[in-house]
Amino acid sequence: MKDFGKLAFGVLWMDIQHRQLIEQIEALGSALTEGTDKPRFFETMSFVERYIGEHFHTEEAYMKKLGYPGAERHLAAHSKFIGEFRRFKRNCIYRETESSRELLTRLSDWVLKHIPTEDKSLARFLYLNGCR
Repeated sequence: MKDFGKLAFGVLWMDIQHRQLIEQIEALGSALTEGTDKPRFFETMSFVERYIGEHFHTEEAYMKKLGYPGAERHLAAHSKFIGEFRRFKRNCIYRETESSRELLTRLSDWVLKHIPTEDKSLARFLYLNGCR
């Protein structure tokens, strides 16, 4: 994603994590498309999985600490994404390449829809509550 500026909201830790998350998902897509060797592909996938967990955990901790009113909806979106990612991982492990590509596209689309809507709303709330 070349124009990340549209997805930066002024909460530094969130903006940095979003950029890194998108870069890693793109790297995962490149690895799948280019037929990267298995160890490198699964290393990238493991990194993305850990990173998603850490990023969501950080967001959720701020939501809880500051009493974010949209927390329930946001947490449901995170759960859905984690389920999609796990399905992607399973498909890759069992070498279902076409469904892996399709699911990766869905994951990428989810991220690019989630950040400018749900995360933008959260970022606005965090910013107004002193998080920068």
